[in-house]
Amino acid sequence: MDSVFGDLRYKGFSCYLDDLLLHGSTVEELLDKLGTALERLETAGLNLRLLKYDFFPDKLHYLGHVFSGGMILPNPAKVALLQSVRRPGTVGEARSLLGMLNYYHQYISHFALIASPISELLRGKVKKGDPTLVI
Repeated sequence: MDSVFGDLRYKGFSCYLDDLLLHGSTVEELLDKLGTALERLETAGLNLRLLKYDFFPDKLHYLGHVFSGGMILPNPAKVALLQSVRRPGTVGEARSLLGMLNYYHQYISHFALIASPISELLRGKVKKGDPTLVI
């Protein structure tokens, strides 16, 4: 997909693996981009499964986010999952938690400050039992 649409990445075309998202400000703009996408897919010899596609949705759940009304929000189901996660007990679990939280960092005010105890622990800067470590 990147070889077919890579040059259009910041022009209303977003690709992830075999998924293609088209976005624009008007229906006309989206129809124009859809035409471009169909032409490029045909030239590349790629086929579409129309049942997999959702044209002009009001709301789209994609890669842990919800796109709706011109806004991008975290998927509430993923947020609930993160809120219920247990305290990490191993270095691997701490890395995993930090990775999951980092995926949503844009929604968390002062994320770097909040995550710094875990980051410092993983870098070996905090010793076990240090009172500055609160996880």
